[in-house]
Amino acid sequence: MAETQHVLATRMGLLRLGHIEEFDTSNPKEWNSYASRLMFFLEANKVSADVDKRAVLLSSCGSALFKLVES
Repeated sequence: MAETQHVLATRMGLLRLGHIEEFDTSNPKEWNSYASRLMFFLEANKVSADVDKRAVLLSSCGSALFKLVES
């Protein structure tokens, strides 16, 4: 996961600022808070293209949420 973010950051020519932790699927009421933190992370790292935003989300969301998205 961190390696994927590093590759994305390198590809985009960015220094990665901060980090975004995995979403805790056992507490779905926290999704809005997680989404807000993700948006700030993307903004701080100047990630603006939708395809890159999706890559950051899916590479950092954690396996439980990734499996949910895949289904």
